[in-house]
Amino acid sequence: MSVTTVAVDLAKDVCQVAVADRGGHVIDRRRLTRRQFERFLGELPAGTHVVMEACGTAHHWGRQALARGHEVRLLPAQYVRPYVRRNKTDRADSEALLEAARCADIRPVRVKSLEAAKPPGRPPHPDAVADNTRRANQRDPRAAGRTRLRDGARRAYHSPPRDDAVG
Repeated sequence: MSVTTVAVDLAKDVCQVAVADRGGHVIDRRRLTRRQFERFLGELPAGTHVVMEACGTAHHWGRQALARGHEVRLLPAQYVRPYVRRNKTDRADSEALLEAARCADIRPVRVKSLEAAKPPGRPPHPDAVADNTRRANQRDPRAAGRTRLRDGARRAYHSPPRDDAVG
């Protein structure tokens, strides 16, 4: 029994693992806790293909698998979904990952480094935002009390009431 591909469906507390041989046939299915999954990664032979749906925790587990010498592919969830044959369960998702991994058209997501995965720094203090707005309004007085929308249009926040308004 030569393990070549391991598909992992990650959840909060457990991971559903589907193990496939060279022919793509599922030879083992397991439901593992996080600690058990970490041990499982260590027991796999180096060079094993590990396939996961791209999500926040997949980058963490991808780094863990790369450190153990495995090849990691993170597949975007929207491309894996069409391969689910039955109702959406962890087991069905892990098998769908195996099917999707065989498709050469799906471009995998790169595993983020620890630095890239860190959240950005603290958000700006509200006073700093107000200062920036004040400075921008001083540069362009016509922009005072207005904001830019996505499509480039402008909208007044505290615009005076219109004369033709009925009410």
